Amino acid sequence: MPLEDLEHIAQVALDHGIWIISDEIYSRLDFDEKGVPSIAALPGMLERTIIVDGFSKTYAMTGWRLGYGIMPESLAQRVELLLGCTATFTQFVGIQTLAADQEMVSNMVEDYKQRRERLVSGLNAIPGISCQLPQGAIYAFPNVSSFNIR
Repeated sequence: MPLEDLEHIAQVALDHGIWIISDEIYSRLDFDEKGVPSIAALPGMLERTIIVDGFSKTYAMTGWRLGYGIMPESLAQRVELLLGCTATFTQFVGIQTLAADQEMVSNMVEDYKQRRERLVSGLNAIPGISCQLPQGAIYAFPNVSSFNIR
């Protein structure tokens, strides 16, 4: 999400005393290497933001159910009461991925970037379909409103 949009949301949250839950699971899949802004970094937002993240996208651990939250400690103490325990082997794998050379993440992001460019150029080659180049994550959203099926 563009920084300007996050700033607008942050101002509304501050004006109305609203908490924000920010899903940052795709934050390391940044194809243009511009960086992915976090709403928690904006003035006054760290105290009212819950960041949820995990290992599934960055470390290709989909289905392992290894994630984490970043939030004020007082809230974390309450949220902890709701959580179960992740399998021990999954926790060990998570520790190893964090300790490993992070070049694997860069390589994976480069592979995803190439796939993105191939997919989007293929979609844009189809008459009546247009697709913007995503800046990150693993999704493309083609516009098919002009596509004519006969």
